[in-house]
Amino acid sequence: MESKRVTINVKANGKTKVETHGMVGQECTTATAMLTDKLGQSEGRTLKAEYYAGEGGVKLKEELK
Repeated sequence: MESKRVTINVKANGKTKVETHGMVGQECTTATAMLTDKLGQSEGRTLKAEYYAGEGGVKLKEELK
């Protein structure tokens, strides 16, 4: 199993991308909540397949605003 980690990429224009690895379900959004709050305005969120397969089942896609 992949170890749990969070990567933050900062582009030259100042835009950031926060990505989780080795996490499933809401574990990824919980792990990045403080980071995304501190990094400022988010342009959006792309949830990976691991999010929907979390906690032993498949979730329906949810719109996050």
